[in-house]
Amino acid sequence: MQSAPARVRRGLAVVAAALALTAASALLPVGTLATTPPSMESALRLWVNQDRAAHGLRGLRIDTRINVLADQRAAWMASKGLLSHQSVDGDACTAMTKRAIAWYRCGEDIGFTTATWGTKSAKFIYNLWKHSPAHWALMMSSHYNYLGVGFARRSNGTTYSSLVFLEGPDRTRPIAHMRTKSVSGTTVRFTWSAADPLLQTHTAGIRSYNVQVQQDSGAWVTIRTNTTAVSISMLHRARGHHYTVRVQARDRRGNLSAWSTGLRAWVP
Repeated sequence: MQSAPARVRRGLAVVAAALALTAASALLPVGTLATTPPSMESALRLWVNQDRAAHGLRGLRIDTRINVLADQRAAWMASKGLLSHQSVDGDACTAMTKRAIAWYRCGEDIGFTTATWGTKSAKFIYNLWKHSPAHWALMMSSHYNYLGVGFARRSNGTTYSSLVFLEGPDRTRPIAHMRTKSVSGTTVRFTWSAADPLLQTHTAGIRSYNVQVQQDSGAWVTIRTNTTAVSISMLHRARGHHYTVRVQARDRRGNLSAWSTGLRAWVP
């Protein structure tokens, strides 16, 4: 087992750890056959987050930018036959900086195995990490909120993996919901809410909503932007029509939700 000690960079913690089946990282013939299939990524992410939940921690969420980075770093190691934190764009933190990914803290677990490609090799590497205090500390950290997962296979069947950890600003989209509707005469009232999925750290929280209305099957019309209200009463609606309202939430980091499913009311 090889490991790199924790070090400090620009005043922020940067942690790295390396793990292999043997103590040596021998150079192997060049050739990369495959990179991360969804089944391997989802399985490893599930194992990490199940263990985090068992320890009272929140799951690490997906950030496609660091997922791409982890894939590229695993592919680099597989192409070189070399286990190293100095791969694509340098160490993981330098690579994030070069890609304009904001980070407060970052880290990387790496490893390789000759176990059969697929979830078997993913599980083998994960079990090695679980039994290494340095690697386990990264996976069970109370600081990180996002995780990138990368696997790559060499032509000789060796699997290489990179886990990239990020503590950074909230990039997760909130989720908006319509809640209730009521009709009184020609007044229609709607309510709504939203949730910002909780991260281990730096959850932004809901800031405001955009609101749209549709009459019958007509075009959607924006009637509120950046409102903090969670209800609206629309007065003097024409009778004999349906009115549908939907909302979009914005969190304090500016992340926008998808538009909610519309809620429809009939004014008789």
